[in-house]
Amino acid sequence: MHAISLWFLTYALPAFVTGGIIQFFSRYKSNPKRDGMIIHAGLLLSILASQYALYLNGSVFPWSPHILSFLFFIASVLFASRMLGMFGVWYALSAFLQQLTILSSSFLLLTFLSLPIVVLLIVPIFALGHAQDVRHRCIRIIVISLWGAASISLFSIMHDLYFLAALHTMLGVIGIQRKIMYPQK
Repeated sequence: MHAISLWFLTYALPAFVTGGIIQFFSRYKSNPKRDGMIIHAGLLLSILASQYALYLNGSVFPWSPHILSFLFFIASVLFASRMLGMFGVWYALSAFLQQLTILSSSFLLLTFLSLPIVVLLIVPIFALGHAQDVRHRCIRIIVISLWGAASISLFSIMHDLYFLAALHTMLGVIGIQRKIMYPQK
């Protein structure tokens, strides 16, 4: 299968369908919990599709964490919990799923395409998925785009999902506290 077809089926299509479902339901009434469940279902669908494509391609995603990276991820969950309460735990799990989504797709595409092209295919959708109707939209898109590009680039070198999920969690918690992520309208 062609790399662009793989990208579309495993990453873009789940993102667009998820966004479409949320837009459809938002016509009737805003419901952040429902929207969050839809978003995370879309992430899981993309992960499953990417992992299945990797399996069919004969590739194996690097699941095994370095013990220090795993401990760093646990520490980031505890940090998030300390700073944001139970929301922080949910945020850390969401950060893990987001990282797994973009890194699974990136790992798949890197077998066919160069790193800059993979970043260009993955990061805009990742950033636009975070561009809700909130204050600081422009800075938020820039920060998330930079993080997406950095995490894919780092993953291409070190293949460490847990380290990157921990960084995502820590940076996200700081962004939430500074009202860059999830600011008040």
